[in-house]
Amino acid sequence: MSRNISDNELSRDYVRSVLDYNPDTGLFTWLKTVSSKAPKGTVPDGRDPDGYKVIMLKGKYLRQHRLAWFYITGEWPSGQIDHRNGVRDDNRFCNLRECDSQDNNRNRGLSRNNTSGVSGVHRQQGKWMVRIRLQKGVRKFFGYFDDLEFAELVASEARDKYHKEFSLCAR
Repeated sequence: MSRNISDNELSRDYVRSVLDYNPDTGLFTWLKTVSSKAPKGTVPDGRDPDGYKVIMLKGKYLRQHRLAWFYITGEWPSGQIDHRNGVRDDNRFCNLRECDSQDNNRNRGLSRNNTSGVSGVHRQQGKWMVRIRLQKGVRKFFGYFDDLEFAELVASEARDKYHKEFSLCAR
């Protein structure tokens, strides 16, 4: 499935002629009947295998968060679009921000094999070790701790300092 469509294949005027986007709810609505599966007045409800909402336009699937960015700004995002709250189908414009893949990965949920319940904290040598990724291939070590709550505090402060607005939200 194509995740992106170039700006020379789809104009903002065309998008606005067939779809309405409500930035407060994050929902698109068909303004015209474009196919039997997309009648006027309905809300597109397709999803891709990763759980993102998609819309088919001119034979290509578009992720709705990227389309919302284009709809409002008039520009296709040059990088990725991050959902601030980590909810892949929450396409309210206030929840979207442009970023690179590294920042987008910082705002992910916990890995399935995380045993501490805290990003950047894992058990090693009978203690809680705090280590976060600063950039691709570079990690920073913050120490070993007996207390998980203290390790969580250290990890949280480190993420706030180094990842700034992309610091993982507590989930």
